Amino acid sequence: MKKISTILIAIIASQIALCGYGRDGAKKFDISDNITVMQLTDNLYLYTATEQIGEWGLVPSNGMIAADGETAYMLDTPMSETATRQIVEWVREALGAKITGFIANHWHGDCIGGLHYLHSAGTVSYASDKTIAECNARGIEAPQQAFADTLTLYAGSVEMQLFYPGGAHARDNIVVWFPAENILFAGCMVKDLEAESLGNTEDASLEEWPGTMQTLLDKYPSDAVVIPGHGAPGGTELIRHTITLLQKSPSLHP
Repeated sequence: MKKISTILIAIIASQIALCGYGRDGAKKFDISDNITVMQLTDNLYLYTATEQIGEWGLVPSNGMIAADGETAYMLDTPMSETATRQIVEWVREALGAKITGFIANHWHGDCIGGLHYLHSAGTVSYASDKTIAECNARGIEAPQQAFADTLTLYAGSVEMQLFYPGGAHARDNIVVWFPAENILFAGCMVKDLEAESLGNTEDASLEEWPGTMQTLLDKYPSDAVVIPGHGAPGGTELIRHTITLLQKSPSLHP
């Protein structure tokens, strides 16, 4: 597991460096054998947690931390409460901050698996109204604060623009844009460049997905750094790669 994490962090570092992030000697942290964190900017951190996800086996999943002073927000949790707690404790010990807010990309376990722990720690959670409806319908713990299309939040001085671009990997998935840093946390709707398929499409909105990708291309700068839900970050070529995968998908073109 530690070897996998080391390889992943090297790939992530090289990808972000190509996009203008990750200064020489960028700080990287091994929280545990299966969780790594890399500092992207003064206030933004990318975490990667490798966990067992059903038939897919060991899967590395990405999330983010936005921290300014004593205030921090988490974007997505790992699958487990244990891994979520480890990240929360690292933020407190290494950054001197408390995770006061949480943003869910969509309702799957690799986004909200640690939600109960965060709620027990007093964290306020935000998600699309569609995500909250999905959680309630499925009888699982739901985020607390809903928004319809857009919502702007702040972790200290760090601006985070939440946006629902349409259905894709899930019908409720959102993105989070950091305008000052030119970083888009796209989550699972965007595939990394190593992906050869769309992955799990059981809950996907296949008919909407191509248009949702075009919405991202139209809305955000062409030089934006894009962070997918799984795999290495890159630029907007990740969005175009996802469109190519959609064009080739037998699910869309039987």
